[in-house]
Order: sequence, then structure tokens, then C-alpha cells
Amino acid sequence: RIVPKVVIRGMQLGLGLQLATLSLKEYVQADSVPGYWLAAVAFIVTIFLIGNKKYPAALFVIMLGAVYAFTFKLDTAIVAQSIGLHLPEFQVPTVQDVLTGFVLLALPQVPLSLGNSVLGTKQIVQDLFPDRSLSVR
Repeated sequence: RIVPKVVIRGMQLGLGLQLATLSLKEYVQADSVPGYWLAAVAFIVTIFLIGNKKYPAALFVIMLGAVYAFTFKLDTAIVAQSIGLHLPEFQVPTVQDVLTGFVLLALPQVPLSLGNSVLGTKQIVQDLFPDRSLSVR
């Protein structure tokens, strides 16, 4: 009731555009031509399955990315060398580490988590299941 639907939609759109921009700048260009092909196929799959409740596009895009990663990016020699058991190393954080983590990581995460995880999820559930009553609580 306090946050208008338009604000939630804007937040979802902004987050989606940020993630798309990040992927185009950092990941697609890093693989050059194969990266652009992967992005194009994922885009076509998404457009083809948009609105399909039985077969969600995200599931197929994630599977496509996993197949691509295992086929072209997985170095089996490194995986074979890295398998093993290692005991964790215990480190005590300093007061400066805790303050830095709080100011740079925890504090900015609060509005994002409330907006995206709580309000955004509630809005999506209302869109997909309009006959069910749902509150933020």
C-alpha cells in the first residue's frame, strides 16, 4: 500500500537493465564471437518462450549457459587437480573489516533486499496468481 506498483515495476526494470548491461559489457564481449552467438540464442529462446507458464524461458537459458560452460570453458585437468579435502583457515576479522563490510556491503543491501526480494516478489505473485490473496507479511 505504501510503495506504488509503478515504483516496483521501475525497480524491476532497472535491475533487469543493469544485469543485461553488465552481461553485455563483461561476459559477452569476453568470449568474442561465441559469446555473441550464445547471447543471440538465449535472446531468441527467451522471445520464443515469453509468457509460457509451462516451459519458463529462464530454465532453458540457464541450461544453455551450463551446456556452453561445460563444453567450451571447463578445463578437466584443472578440475582433476582441484579435487580434494582442505581444512579451512580460521581468521579473525578486524574492527576495520567489520565497519567496512557494514558500510559498503550490508547497509546498501537493505533497501535492495526489501524492494526486490519482498515487494518485487509480492508483485510477481499477484501478477501470476491474481485470484490468491497475499500480503508482504
